[in-house]
Amino acid sequence: MFVARDYADGRKADNIGYANFHMKILNSNQEVVYPSASLQKVMTGAMIVQLINETSHSKDPVTQNSLLSRWYPNMKKANQITVGNLMTQTSGIIDTKSESYSGKVLSESAAIEATVHRINHNGLASKGIFRYNNDNYILLAGIIRKVTGKSYAQNFESRIVRRLGLDSTYMWNTVPGKRVKAVSYLYSAGKDYKHAKEPKNNLLSYILGAGNIYTTPEDYYKFQQGLQNGKILNASDYHYLTNLKTKNGTYSGGLYIQSYKHGDGTIKMVYGSLNADNYGNWVELTSGNKKGIIMFLNQTDVVDHSVESPIKSAGLKILDQLNPNIFR
Repeated sequence: MFVARDYADGRKADNIGYANFHMKILNSNQEVVYPSASLQKVMTGAMIVQLINETSHSKDPVTQNSLLSRWYPNMKKANQITVGNLMTQTSGIIDTKSESYSGKVLSESAAIEATVHRINHNGLASKGIFRYNNDNYILLAGIIRKVTGKSYAQNFESRIVRRLGLDSTYMWNTVPGKRVKAVSYLYSAGKDYKHAKEPKNNLLSYILGAGNIYTTPEDYYKFQQGLQNGKILNASDYHYLTNLKTKNGTYSGGLYIQSYKHGDGTIKMVYGSLNADNYGNWVELTSGNKKGIIMFLNQTDVVDHSVESPIKSAGLKILDQLNPNIFR
């Protein structure tokens, strides 16, 4: 667990419990990394904004209004869905198996093809209504591949990891052997460390760009800073990312943005979990990253991962100690 306070005065990190109970490896071990789950989506969104900037003066610019038929001509209604719809979860995609275990580990191209196949099979609902689905960001990962001619993994390494000097952030299949992947556990009936599980590689390969990296709270904080300090995006780009025209509600570019209840400014939030596992990640930061929390849990009592309230509630109790006027 990592608590980010006013970084002018330093940050505070608290690590509690075991990353691997059987091996007696604590979460304080510097080699431990955690699945990012949906915290990765804003990284994919940020790379799309980079491409929008880089192609702005080309003959084929990428914009938030670009239609998916340009890259996915075989996808149903692709000529009615924009890049912005994907980034704001307003595409109409209703795939209920976007986080299911497939029978095998998939390559990047196979994961994207499988996504298009599922979308064509299930059909789409009305565009413009917010419907959260991994497929939106898997398709964005595919656009990154098609525009750059490089794999998502290569783009992720050059555009995110190297630019920020992240030394504990990896694609799911490149985690070094010396690293310890945190095991997830269920807290049940007052008992710790039950039902040990790790994410299946076939699941992680499935959700390209939407939740298939490992990282740490410290690295993720550096990334959040990079969204505005010019290393990944600048302040104007960040505003663009979080205020896309297709936004319906508070979600844009992989983050939920809400106004302070007291004072001026905004709060950014994101929750992450993996289907059938007991990981739970909660991030809530002020827009300038000066106050907030980045909390990675590898033991929860959450049964229904569509409901993040127990994890959010735990985070809010910590945030209340920082500044109750902002985070309540």
